[in-house]
Amino acid sequence: MWNMDASRFRKQVKAAIEAQAGKAKAQAVLVEEGLPECWIIYSENQVGRQADIICDIVGKLVRYGSISDAQVGLLRRLLGQIANAGQVAAQRADEVEAAAPLPQFAGRVRIQGKVLATKVVDSQYGSTIKMLIQHANGWKVWGTMPASLDSGCKGAVVSFEARVEASQDDVKFGFFSRPTKAVLVRQAAVAA
Repeated sequence: MWNMDASRFRKQVKAAIEAQAGKAKAQAVLVEEGLPECWIIYSENQVGRQADIICDIVGKLVRYGSISDAQVGLLRRLLGQIANAGQVAAQRADEVEAAAPLPQFAGRVRIQGKVLATKVVDSQYGSTIKMLIQHANGWKVWGTMPASLDSGCKGAVVSFEARVEASQDDVKFGFFSRPTKAVLVRQAAVAA
């Protein structure tokens, strides 16, 4: 019995020493890369989308002793997103404030707007592609992407006819259904 406890104790001590060495090396690598903020986020166990990814990458650095150049680049981008989070939130709040309320629609109407996002949604009836459209006046609608449009049209301006139902929770948001006569008005701008 005593031998099992001693063996387990030795293994735990060895693991603790290795973990401490891994942490020291990880911290040194992050400082060398100019990313000491990542160690603070990791050691404080901060929460959030970006912080969770940072903690995962730093945890792998502690465990394995190195990370790739792509992971270093991702850490830099995530720190930038965290630093700019307040500015982005204020900009989004301004956009929401400036948006006009969803008009009262009767029957089928023509909607034209920019595709902000697309998403594959699984249901009991199978998979469908949904899209979020923002009208020039700022209001938004969500619904099934017409089959005639390409699922990679994020950023493009599209036009289609559909029924629109206002959201019960947001006067600037609605849901469209049964879209037809879809047309790609303008391709998405290509980032330089």
